[in-house]
Amino acid sequence: MSYEMTWLEFVICLVIYAWLVLTVVAQFFKKFTISRDPFSIIPICNFFAPRPVRNDVDICYRTFDRANAPTPWRPLYRNLKPWYAFLFNPEQRLRKLALELHRTLAAAPRPGRRASDGYVYRLFLNAVAARASEDPGSVAVEFVVYTYRGYEGGDRSIVFKSDRHDV
Repeated sequence: MSYEMTWLEFVICLVIYAWLVLTVVAQFFKKFTISRDPFSIIPICNFFAPRPVRNDVDICYRTFDRANAPTPWRPLYRNLKPWYAFLFNPEQRLRKLALELHRTLAAAPRPGRRASDGYVYRLFLNAVAARASEDPGSVAVEFVVYTYRGYEGGDRSIVFKSDRHDV
């Protein structure tokens, strides 16, 4: 009993084979692959390595008192989720908003517009100002968006630093 492959089956096998070969090659040329794979179709693994392949986004804020003395930078949300996060996780919206803000700021701005003109920036500023208003004596706030790779204390690069805003 013999089985002949149809053209469609042949094309599907060829696509899967090409994807498998590209996956193996991508492990050796990570930066090249990431820049040319906008849909993240090709998986990139970095097992047991101290540095992940992709960046994480984090937001810190600080407040100012009436004497214009700034407080130290504090994270807007905790990076580690509590054990009950599958039931109740109010910081999940802040995480999603942080990623959306990062995408908006990383995109090329339109000519004649500032990043602070967008609705995502204003939503985020509202969340930061609400968190900053919990501090007694704070009159102004500013925040910074940065990306990092690796463990805490790894390489950090500032994507955006906001202006100072009244609370």
